[in-house]
Amino acid sequence: MTAQNRPTIKARLADTPESWDAIGILATWRKTREMSRHLPRAIRTYAALLRGDLSVLEEYFPYLTSALSAGRHTPPIRRDRPAVTIAITEKDDRDNVADLLDSLGI
Repeated sequence: MTAQNRPTIKARLADTPESWDAIGILATWRKTREMSRHLPRAIRTYAALLRGDLSVLEEYFPYLTSALSAGRHTPPIRRDRPAVTIAITEKDDRDNVADLLDSLGI
């Protein structure tokens, strides 16, 4: 897969404290060059939790669910929530140049 064919996510968030907190987290991930690894995992984890599905937690954090379920009843998986759809767009050269200039502060 070439750099031009990589999946890209663009979104405008609401002007809420929660959104600004998320932007701060993404900025930290970008500085440490971890955003491309953490963001898909975060989205998959959140979507699974909305459905009540803990399998992604078990995949990413194998000891967490056993620690949480020790002595507790595990709720049933909720299937009544709609699946999350993620739109993937391809970037063209102008988008790549604009992203580069943004990252340089120009």
